[in-house]
Amino acid sequence: MILMRKNIDMLVKYSLIFLLGAVVSAYLAVRFHSIRTIEKIQIASSAMETYKAVATLELLRREKKDAAMDFLEWQADEGLMGLSFYTSDPRRSKKLDAFALEAISKAREYREIYPRNTKNNNTDETVFSATSFGYSMTKSMKKSSSLLKSNFPPAETDKD
Repeated sequence: MILMRKNIDMLVKYSLIFLLGAVVSAYLAVRFHSIRTIEKIQIASSAMETYKAVATLELLRREKKDAAMDFLEWQADEGLMGLSFYTSDPRRSKKLDAFALEAISKAREYREIYPRNTKNNNTDETVFSATSFGYSMTKSMKKSSSLLKSNFPPAETDKD
């Protein structure tokens, strides 16, 4: 009877150790998968930034200033459309940090000087909505925070 009790206790201990090991292994597998996913996103993002920069540089080297500016304006619009996911919802907008708000504000200032119509109503409305959000948020943040010291050069106001 005592021997059977010891065997049951040992079986329970080994079962608990096995379950704990399985839970820890599952956690680590998910964690490492998340790290690999983040790494893939980082690589893709860096590759895309490199590709866009080289494409713009090639246009500028071939003295295709208008095409280069159009390409850069599309990049700004793409960024604003990505940020619009956060600007369109008050709960999500809380995730925007000072740098994101500053980027939105700079885009708004640029669009005030150099308006753009993409002939795509959805794009134009989304960009307008995102830059409008940026105006109200950065205006209130500038009053209450020193986080928004500009990391961008001032916008030039002369049109070529």
